[in-house]
Amino acid sequence: MARTRQYRRHQRERVISRKSRISHSLYGRGYYRHRGSYSKGKIHCSCWMCRESDYRGRHILDRGELRSMIKMREQLGE
Repeated sequence: MARTRQYRRHQRERVISRKSRISHSLYGRGYYRHRGSYSKGKIHCSCWMCRESDYRGRHILDRGELRSMIKMREQLGE
């Protein structure tokens, strides 16, 4: 099935609105100067706070991983 221009525009606008909403909720402002830049890829910078690893390359645990480790430790303690 061939995709129409209308379909591609709709998908692009959907991605742009989602990423701009995330950016505004995290940073309180837009991350990019132009709205169309949100369709290109990432919505975060490459600083040590936004990456999943620290500057030495070690993995930093996110909230879900920490929660599962805590649950596992509680189960072992029982």
